[in-house]
Amino acid sequence: NDVSPNAWSCGYIKRLNELKITGGCGNGNYCPSGLVTREQMAVFLVRAKEGEPPVNYCGGIPPFNDVSPNAWSCGYIKRLNELKVTSGCGNGNYCPAGLVSREEMAAFLARAFLGME
Repeated sequence: NDVSPNAWSCGYIKRLNELKITGGCGNGNYCPSGLVTREQMAVFLVRAKEGEPPVNYCGGIPPFNDVSPNAWSCGYIKRLNELKVTSGCGNGNYCPAGLVSREEMAAFLARAFLGME
């Protein structure tokens, strides 16, 4: 509802929705000017790379100190770590609510899709 058909990003957002990489931010909206958290970034990258992780993928064991095994994003964060796209934000943490900088996003994309370390 909140993405104009004339917006430069409309085609990209539409395609990500079609591929089920994102369902938006709720109520039929995408929130195109919103910022992306580290847990949201994990979802985008894991879904784009290989789809959904299995249900209950964390199996009661948190992948990082600050990620609850019951968190909605736990399976994605765990899988992103297993894929060696991230090792967290330091001290055994992932910082799921932290925002992703452009330089961090470059590293995450290069690790996920270009085989870079």
